[in-house]
Amino acid sequence: DIGGRSLTDDFQALLKKKEATIRPRYTFKKQMVTTDGEKKFQIKDLSATEALANTDPSYHEWCVNDMAREIKEDFLSVADDQLQLHKGEDNTPMGEYDLPDGTALKLSAFERQSIGEKMFQNFSYPELESPQGLSGFAGVHQMILESIQKSDLDFRKDLFSNIILSGGTTLMRGFTDRVNKLLPEICPQNMRVKVLPAPNNRRFQPWIGGSILSSLGSFQQMWMSRQEYEEHGAIMIERKC
Repeated sequence: DIGGRSLTDDFQALLKKKEATIRPRYTFKKQMVTTDGEKKFQIKDLSATEALANTDPSYHEWCVNDMAREIKEDFLSVADDQLQLHKGEDNTPMGEYDLPDGTALKLSAFERQSIGEKMFQNFSYPELESPQGLSGFAGVHQMILESIQKSDLDFRKDLFSNIILSGGTTLMRGFTDRVNKLLPEICPQNMRVKVLPAPNNRRFQPWIGGSILSSLGSFQQMWMSRQEYEEHGAIMIERKC
């Protein structure tokens, strides 16, 4: 599957290639020190303390993954046009992101944009040592079109004009603009395509939508129990949905 997690994995692979390390906030402490009359922060390493020595590795891994996700959403971007991956030295402008421990993460425009391009193109990234290929993935704009085309004909006009992007990956700069550009190019000409302004909390919109749905009284008739599935099989999915 292609989604936010796979992009975060690719971003971490890129960081590993550049020998950049993400230090979770619990592994260090910032202290204000004065040197020659000048105040500045000094990083104190806490990784050797007894409390951190007993930290479960799974918690450390979760912290690193969560920070990588946060950096992806804040620092990475999506190109305006189809990104032409090239071989050889990359001379595009550099950008900097200050990590919590004060380290400056430097990535070129090509590096910042190539991760997000995965959501719109059907190819893999050998240059970035991506752990997942993209065989058969047509792009998020194509998936939007295919989803709407599977709905009833009477609903399609409203769906095309009320598209909402949600999830943390859509926070990447340029993501909405890229969808706005590509989607009309592949949609029927008689359809008005409109991507609505994304809500500020769109990182949590999928969870919020699911919580609202599950709180509805009518939802009790939608879900399927294990007993029903074992008794009737997959046919119950069609009956319920």
